[in-house]
Amino acid sequence: MAHKRRGKALIFNHENFQYLKKRRGTNKDRDNLRERFQDLGFEVNPHNDKSKKEVLEEIRKAAAANHEDANCFVCIFLTHGEEGQIYAKDDKIKIKEITDYFKGDQCKSLVGKIFIFQIVQFVKNNRAGLLQHFSSLLSLSASPALIPPPQHVTATNRALATTA
Repeated sequence: MAHKRRGKALIFNHENFQYLKKRRGTNKDRDNLRERFQDLGFEVNPHNDKSKKEVLEEIRKAAAANHEDANCFVCIFLTHGEEGQIYAKDDKIKIKEITDYFKGDQCKSLVGKIFIFQIVQFVKNNRAGLLQHFSSLLSLSASPALIPPPQHVTATNRALATTA
């Protein structure tokens, strides 16, 4: 990675929702992620409890930014979600709606570079009452090439992989 700067890391942290339960402990996760990515040399921009409109505006601005002097781009969502979508404070957002901003024709300065979308959520298993951790990782280039997801992907992860 020989560019002038490491790159940008966006962290969308959703603790409070209009229609869903509060995500307790997520602020600690946000703080840990911010610290780790800063240690790695990233410019970190955390965003808390944003509306769908605000999230999409931040994503649009990030995709429109000039990343030519950066090695990569990282976008992390700490939120609730369902198959193929995540929750902002007030509404659902389709993952494809987010990743479409980063296609090669929309985000030319990331073409040929790695960018990573990480979505972390906990889902309660109704039968056992257990919390299961689902972490979806989409790592791809803004060019048509897609780095395949790990073999243990869930249905949500498969939806992520098909959005490129």
